[in-house]
Amino acid sequence: TLEILSKVALSHAAAGADVLVYFAGHGMLRSSVGDALLLPHDVDPAYPQAGYALSRLVRALERIEARSVTWFSISG
Repeated sequence: TLEILSKVALSHAAAGADVLVYFAGHGMLRSSVGDALLLPHDVDPAYPQAGYALSRLVRALERIEARSVTWFSISG
């Protein structure tokens, strides 16, 4: 899951490393809170509780002490 990815990146990225994160799956807007959700490709978008808030992912990526962090996403 994205939660595990965040923990791995935080614990293994060296200060001079370049980190690349790629996500392919669903994206949906959660208008009630003004945030977007990322959902794995095999999750039904009718169940947004399985999603991961994009704002939460951004906060996790900002904590990585790497030289650079690049995020690629294909979400429909």
